[in-house]
Amino acid sequence: MRLAHAGGADHGLLRVWTWGTVSGGGVGAAALKAVGARWAAALTTDVYGVAAHARAAVDADGGGRVVAVDYDRGIKKVASAGVYLVEPIAGVVYEPDPSAPPPTPFVGRNPWVSEALVATRTARQVLYQRHDYTVPRYGAVAPAAHFPTSQFTHVGHVTAGPAAAAALPFYANVLGLLAHPRKVSAFPAASEALLDASAADGDTVTNADFDDPASSAADWTAAVSGRLHCLVWSPGGGLPDVTAASSPGAVGMTLYTLRARGIDALRARVAAAPGVAAVSRVMANEFGERGFGFVAPDGYRWAVVEWV
Repeated sequence: MRLAHAGGADHGLLRVWTWGTVSGGGVGAAALKAVGARWAAALTTDVYGVAAHARAAVDADGGGRVVAVDYDRGIKKVASAGVYLVEPIAGVVYEPDPSAPPPTPFVGRNPWVSEALVATRTARQVLYQRHDYTVPRYGAVAPAAHFPTSQFTHVGHVTAGPAAAAALPFYANVLGLLAHPRKVSAFPAASEALLDASAADGDTVTNADFDDPASSAADWTAAVSGRLHCLVWSPGGGLPDVTAASSPGAVGMTLYTLRARGIDALRARVAAAPGVAAVSRVMANEFGERGFGFVAPDGYRWAVVEWV
């Protein structure tokens, strides 16, 4: 199904499979701190309203329990059997210019973002609301919906260890995505809440973003939706591995799809890349689109469809 936002926004294709027999129950309503975890992110104009609906879903699911709370930093997580919610928390996505003076409260601009995580048995979404800044081509919200969000602006996945970090260039060098400089998280409150991460526990995460080639490498305000957000945990010991539970055949989010031109040449490059596995031949899918599938060097399964 195609999500219709602002007259046909990009990156809004949601593929729903109904399996006769599933390979497993999926990851379930759980946190993101697991190798193989997948999630989608979308812009919203009312993150607190979405969270209110999620809390109602928790209540409708038999009531929930408070999983974690830190009132000093505004972190609260609640869960039922089928819904996991990290309530909205403030953070900073794009660091301000260090040479600029600090904002004057209620007078100057003060860019920040509110983020929440809603995970169910079949979907895992990070919803974020911008405050005092905009990225014009990165999210078009459907304001009349009770779930007032945009198309998928980015998707994410989690790996761990040096081998996973070494596999990251595949997405730029072979698939042709636009790579941004990597960042090592210092874990502000928002990151700790959404990822279940803690610097005090020795957690370190490398963030690697890969954009649609139409985005800008220098100007973040010119970004185009369609980002792949990779998190590499270090050292990674002790993280559960849910790769099998987040692969096709299981319940929930199990596949990311790349649309590309020159699909036969791309398939040849993918097949020749070190560490790639299970490369299928190019064939028509159930909608008549030519495409192929593969497992990337970091263990994630992908599909590619031809852009015509």
